Amino acid sequence: MNVLQAIILGLVQGLTEFLPVSSSGHLVVIEYLMNIKEEQAFFMTIMLHFGTLVSLVIVYFKDIVKLAVEFILSIRDLIQKKSLNICKNETRKLCYMIIVTSIPTVIIGLVFKKVFMSFYSSLLAVGIGLLITSAYMYVADIMNGKKDIKRAGFKDAFIVGIFQGIAIVPGISRSGSTIFGGLFSKMKKDFAVKYAFLVSLPVILGSFILELPDAIKNGNTNGGLLPIFVGMIVAGVSGYFAIKMMIDIVRKRSLKGFMVYTAAFGTALILYSIMFT
Repeated sequence: MNVLQAIILGLVQGLTEFLPVSSSGHLVVIEYLMNIKEEQAFFMTIMLHFGTLVSLVIVYFKDIVKLAVEFILSIRDLIQKKSLNICKNETRKLCYMIIVTSIPTVIIGLVFKKVFMSFYSSLLAVGIGLLITSAYMYVADIMNGKKDIKRAGFKDAFIVGIFQGIAIVPGISRSGSTIFGGLFSKMKKDFAVKYAFLVSLPVILGSFILELPDAIKNGNTNGGLLPIFVGMIVAGVSGYFAIKMMIDIVRKRSLKGFMVYTAAFGTALILYSIMFT
């Protein structure tokens, strides 16, 4: 893999990780077009996810620090007062909502990972997943609940976790599916987006930690470390701007553009798969 390929992959990963268009689906297509070997693609994808993780931490750094502090304080309360007091304040409630969301996501990921991993090399499967993402965006664009952190509950958090877990299917956008889950639970659009990004943190971090050893063992770095390093930086920078863009779009614009794009892209992949593969 050369530096130019790494830049392209980093740009695609950074933009599509947080925009509701499916990063996994786009990476599968780009790697197919550039004829990148599977072992190279696997290692590179893991490292690109780390780049987008950094961008997420930068954007929500203050929130993450507050959440970490409240989690530690809740453990102190558990030891001293025999209670987590999870609804003591909004930050602590948000912290435990994120934990609740992560539970079904992790379960779905562990149970169905091997089943859906085989689909990642299938353009047909990616195309179908993109059509599902398009349907999500169509419904999400006309939905807008009234729940913020004060009104949202742990049942809502669990529902969001299920939708986040469903995004293990290639072509289904994790951010799109999670945002849809929040809106399905009657969350306000701006809160649903912020919540979707925050709950992706433990998933991306956990996935990186679990898959890194296997990526190092079985991955191919024959192209050297420079392309990997460059790809990570590009993914991080583009991911930062993608997050900012998504926040602005939800506040001021429509999601219909994403609906049309994923529908067209998904249809094109399905037709190509049927006709040429």
